[in-house]
Amino acid sequence: MKKSASFLLLVLTCALTVSSSFAQATLYGVGDLTGGSFYSEVRDATKVGGIIYAVGDSNAYSSVKGDTGFLWTSSGGITAIPNLVTNTTSTTFVTASAITPDGAYIAARLRFQATGNARQAVVVTTSNLAVQNLGNPGGWSPNSFGTAISSDGVLIYGVSTNPSGNIQAARFGASGPMAGALAIPFLNPATDTASFITGRAVSSDGSIALGTSGTGGAGQASPGNHAFVWNNNTQSVVAVPGPTGNTWSASLAINPAGTIAFVVGDSTANPNGEVWLVSSGGTVTSLGTPYSGWLSTNAGGIDATGSVVVTAFSADLTSPNVSFIHNNSGWYDLVTAATTAGANLTGWSDLNALGMSSDGTLVFGSGVFNGNTEGFVLEFASGYLAAVPEPSTYTAIFGLSVLGFAAYQRHKSQPDWDHLSLIAISDADLRFLSVANSRLSFAQKFGSQLLDTVRAGIFSFPQIKQLGDS
Repeated sequence: MKKSASFLLLVLTCALTVSSSFAQATLYGVGDLTGGSFYSEVRDATKVGGIIYAVGDSNAYSSVKGDTGFLWTSSGGITAIPNLVTNTTSTTFVTASAITPDGAYIAARLRFQATGNARQAVVVTTSNLAVQNLGNPGGWSPNSFGTAISSDGVLIYGVSTNPSGNIQAARFGASGPMAGALAIPFLNPATDTASFITGRAVSSDGSIALGTSGTGGAGQASPGNHAFVWNNNTQSVVAVPGPTGNTWSASLAINPAGTIAFVVGDSTANPNGEVWLVSSGGTVTSLGTPYSGWLSTNAGGIDATGSVVVTAFSADLTSPNVSFIHNNSGWYDLVTAATTAGANLTGWSDLNALGMSSDGTLVFGSGVFNGNTEGFVLEFASGYLAAVPEPSTYTAIFGLSVLGFAAYQRHKSQPDWDHLSLIAISDADLRFLSVANSRLSFAQKFGSQLLDTVRAGIFSFPQIKQLGDS
């Protein structure tokens, strides 16, 4: 029995080892700024010439979440983005929200007064951290945020404080014929009290921006709000449609071409929230939710083709967010996808993805590392997230497993599966094999009979968590 079981273990271990070589992933922790309590999060990232650039917020002098914006690079580490003037007493939120694909410019909000809580929308030149104040629409209070930026760094979108004291979406021009600040109308001017252009949610040329408008709080995924599209060419806002039964929604992301919007909201099927895609022609494609009844969040990302998205859900209001990717095969837990691809997540937990680069290789956000909230960037091999679960890999695994079963049966007619040892298989490989035992949607791809056999208990893996539970 021991010899036969060892033979099958070798087959499985070899299959899993081969599978790990198909794609790789690396997790980068960005650390935090010197001073204040330990905290950071990444709000956007891009890779240029082999170097990853990430922007976000950290604590430089306080214990309140995000008192200073930063620029981080994989070659040089983390650097504070200087305020327009020195102010180390205010603790209102300051962050760098978006960076151009070439890494040249950053959209941010920074302090512009020595005292007080007001912030100003700015564009930052990455090479020297020079800051340009983008101002406010005429007659509006000096308080604005930059949240999204066109690829050339000329058009910046975000919010400003209108004469009524409410946050309202705005467009800022750094130079050229659209220089200055322009107010973007509410979706429903008679009733809406707040609107927001979602972080990073602008087309490459700046002509299309995605936002949220309503009465449910600026940018929040909550009742009273509705996602909208701003067309800069026609100077108009249009509501984004939703699935059957949709009553509220919020914008998550838009692809670089400005042709596919990624949206979250309720539906008849998922009253707690689901996500969907909307084409520029108005076609709604529901992506549903990883687990029925889970709560949706208001952050996410989309790749250029719209075939891969990332967002987070939580089991309830007190549970941490769990991040998922969705591709043409269905929903997959981000942690499992990363560890399967070889990322070392030792010491990390509660990865909360805030977005994804348009090429689908960088996922970023914040997590808990050794007890501290820290920003991260997960780099995946090109095309990996679109291919999870890798069809060729799983075919190889199951094919080798079947060969192992056959060989085992030839050696012993009454197999004693209770004594099959799995000590030699690593935790990462166990998570990889757990995909075959998950509740996700690739079962139909590889044959229900074999998967039914796996689920029936031929393998006993007590230490494996179902996807979404980790």
